[in-house]
Amino acid sequence: MANSCSTMHKIQAKEFVLSDFSTEHLSPTNLIVFSMVIDAMNNARLDFLQRKDKKDWWQMIQMLPTCYNQKRTVQLNYAVLKNMYHSRQNHKLDEWREFCKWVETLPYSQLITG
Repeated sequence: MANSCSTMHKIQAKEFVLSDFSTEHLSPTNLIVFSMVIDAMNNARLDFLQRKDKKDWWQMIQMLPTCYNQKRTVQLNYAVLKNMYHSRQNHKLDEWREFCKWVETLPYSQLITG
C-alpha cells in the first residue's frame, strides 16, 4: 500500500526552496544554475496563485526536476522488503543504499538479508 503527495494537486502549495531537492552531488556552478530554475518555478507559482492560469501551472510541472523530494507513506511486509533489498543493495543511487542499510537494522533483518 502506498500513498503520496500528489504533484498535480500540491505543487503550488508552498514556495520551492533548495532543501526540497536532492542536490548533494551538484557542483558549485550547477548549484547556481539550479537555483535559477528554482527562482523561475517560484515565479510561475506566484503567477499561478495570482491568475489561476493553467499555463503557469504547466511551467512548474514541466520545469520540476527529478531530484524533487516528495513524501510517501508505504506499508511493506518482509517478503517485499527482501525483494527490494536484494535488487537494490548495490544500486547507483545513494538513497537506495541508505535504504538497504536501514533494512539491516530491522528486527529479524536476517530474514530479509540472509
